[in-house]
Amino acid sequence: MSAAPALLAVAHGTRDAEGVRTVRALLDEVRRTRPGLRVEVAWLGLVEPSVPRALAALPGPAVAVPLLLARGYHVRTDLPALLADAAPG
Repeated sequence: MSAAPALLAVAHGTRDAEGVRTVRALLDEVRRTRPGLRVEVAWLGLVEPSVPRALAALPGPAVAVPLLLARGYHVRTDLPALLADAAPG
């Protein structure tokens, strides 16, 4: 039986350290409430790991969840393109 997919939370990215801490605290809470779920973070810019690097570091499949405030260009265009580029085959 294969392992369950990891949750890859994709955040916008910020130069503000408090913004990075906030995203990490949110994901720590997800990990606390779902201890069997692998939860990783990727950033669309300004912070590492990038989406391609985060996906490459995962040993198996992932479900990407955008942590964005609106369904704008990043959700409709950037993220689907990054995920398609990383898809096998």
